Amino acid sequence: RSVLSSSDIQIVKKVTEAILNHPIAKKILEGAIFERSFYLGSYMQGKAPLRARPDAYREDGIMIDLKSALDASKEGFIRELATRMLHIQTAHYVKTAEPILDIEFTNFLFIAAEKEDPWGVAIYDLAYEDIIYAKELHDRMITKYMVEKSEMRKGYPIEIQTITLPAWARNI
Repeated sequence: RSVLSSSDIQIVKKVTEAILNHPIAKKILEGAIFERSFYLGSYMQGKAPLRARPDAYREDGIMIDLKSALDASKEGFIRELATRMLHIQTAHYVKTAEPILDIEFTNFLFIAAEKEDPWGVAIYDLAYEDIIYAKELHDRMITKYMVEKSEMRKGYPIEIQTITLPAWARNI
């Protein structure tokens, strides 16, 4: 666990205030369900259980991620989205929550809030086709991980094995 410094606490307060003072962000967050944990044990026939805790979601098919940013401009946030692979995080949240809630999340909103004065706030809706692409990429990444994980276990016995020096090593 990390403890926030008093200056970090002030930043959190300012960012929160900026979000709640933004008329559209405030409306989006009204009635949202915050920080619910999801566990999907049956994903890929139970071989890859998923856990997720999105910031918020609404029962009308909108999932919401709150992001602090140094640059919440459209260009800056798109760069952040790609660099930090936030679309994969999006897919992970959506794929974990959808079967549990029986809700299709057709909108994934990022509420980006700058963590410096003037505390700008912008709202971005990840294009639906990018959500679909991210879901496919997420599946490929999990499949690749599962293959690599199983290959690491292949070929070696689990038990302790006795070994002996080879003959050439005894003739020194």
